[in-house]
Amino acid sequence: MNEADVILVYIPNGIIKSVRYNFEIKVQKVIHVLLSALGIDRISFGYFALRLIRSPVTQMCSNNNDCHWLHSDLKMRHIYKKFFNKSWSSTPLRFELRLRFISKDLEEMYQTETGAFMFLHDQILADYVTQVSWKIPAETAIELAALQIRRKLGNQNACNIEKYLNLDELEAEGTLARLLPETLLINMKSKMLRKTLTAAVKRHALLTPMECIFHFLEIVKRITQFDIEIFKASLGVRFVF
Repeated sequence: MNEADVILVYIPNGIIKSVRYNFEIKVQKVIHVLLSALGIDRISFGYFALRLIRSPVTQMCSNNNDCHWLHSDLKMRHIYKKFFNKSWSSTPLRFELRLRFISKDLEEMYQTETGAFMFLHDQILADYVTQVSWKIPAETAIELAALQIRRKLGNQNACNIEKYLNLDELEAEGTLARLLPETLLINMKSKMLRKTLTAAVKRHALLTPMECIFHFLEIVKRITQFDIEIFKASLGVRFVF
């Protein structure tokens, strides 16, 4: 990170955005540039934040105790001095754009702030894959993967779902490995996994892509509180003489 350069910012859907900056630019400006490029409505800009997190992200370093939230008024100069000074740490860090405010009414959020809602879905999906999928029952993991696969098939007629469901293609492009936990891929025989997954996708044949998203979010919320952030705190000790 230099005085005037480009930073790479990771977006939950897997895209990496580059943003040109100088040391006098504030974090808020970086966020606004990113959101404008993503087509997010300005009414939602206040929901987003930038953070630094250890790279690569693993199951063990995806929580709030392993990342640094950047205040919107911070200048890039301050970030460089604190986090990218050679004497600070040898741990690689990467910038991530995150949505931190989650509406209680997700259906209303979808209707009024569609861009932010879709970003939220991508964020929850990414967090689910890295932090949750490996520790839930196989049936639930398959159900959630099936909803995402059905969503990818778009507005296909229910009768055509099996015709357009190509698990070989999904496996080749890495979709199955991304949506299903590694333990499931290893422990379940391929033939049985494909049969079970196909049946699960067919069960959701009548759903629209948006209904798949809402069903996915509903199930994930029962598993983990994606709308709550947890931080560690150290309690000081005061001695009274």
